[in-house]
Amino acid sequence: PQYTRLHGADEESQLDKAESYAKDAFKAVDSLKKMPNEQDADFANRKADYLASAHGDLGMIHLDRAQLGLMSLDTSELAKSVDEFKLATSLTPHPVGTDYYRMGEAYKLLGKFDEAIAAFTRAGEVGPAVLKQYADQQITELKNAKPTAAAPPKP
Repeated sequence: PQYTRLHGADEESQLDKAESYAKDAFKAVDSLKKMPNEQDADFANRKADYLASAHGDLGMIHLDRAQLGLMSLDTSELAKSVDEFKLATSLTPHPVGTDYYRMGEAYKLLGKFDEAIAAFTRAGEVGPAVLKQYADQQITELKNAKPTAAAPPKP
């Protein structure tokens, strides 16, 4: 995100290039060979970690694209972002906390507060302490901004 902001004039082309690299990573993972003495489960986990990383990258690309519009957010790009982050966090036994955090941001932008809170909560559980601090701040903001149900009318 920081690189594309510094090179805003060609942000879309930079995102296209990044997406191409992520898709190349999928092909590279498909062609991986098992290392000598590597157990099948370890090989599968290694491939899953690589795939999860590439899906996390695609999630970030879609999240950035969603925010490129001059007038409003691109909700279809936000939905793609959520889908990629879901894959990134479900493919591996070692999900990355930042993938959950970014998923929470996408949900927040979509107005899906409960899903965002769940994603930020998970980010705090699996991420480092500093990520938990940011996630907790987001959760507090979301709980304060979340619309509350109107009280039933008194008879």
